[in-house]
Amino acid sequence: MLCINGLNGLASITKADGDTFQVTTTKEIRDSMLARLQPGTVIKVTYAPSDPSKIVLLLPAEAADLKQTFGC
Repeated sequence: MLCINGLNGLASITKADGDTFQVTTTKEIRDSMLARLQPGTVIKVTYAPSDPSKIVLLLPAEAADLKQTFGC
């Protein structure tokens, strides 16, 4: 899980075993997703154990987001 601490890219990640670590990262986010990613928001992530700063945000996609991104 990731907890967004602020808009500066600093986040806390809690591993499955309960340990927590800090990462600073930058991700491109669609404007339509910003409301879901405010400071204090907790979201699921996947990260590379060999480089925990490499994270993937696991966010639900809405039909409008998919249509805008892929044109389907």
